[in-house]
Amino acid sequence: MTDETDAAVLRFLREIADLREFRDKVDGIFDRLDSITARVSTLETMTATLFAQAAALNARADHLGTRLDRTEHKPDE
Repeated sequence: MTDETDAAVLRFLREIADLREFRDKVDGIFDRLDSITARVSTLETMTATLFAQAAALNARADHLGTRLDRTEHKPDE
């Protein structure tokens, strides 16, 4: 009976070790996901900044184009 108990305890300890290994792998996956989420957030911020800068440049280009059109169409004196 002692051998059966010893075997059961060893199986139980192996299962605990396997579960700990699995938990460590899952923790690693979540750490990587957190890192990816942070990078995506940074990219979203950068993209929003670039779109705002592009809109400002387009507005400035439109303004300059309007000014250029006005000077080109002045009647000759």
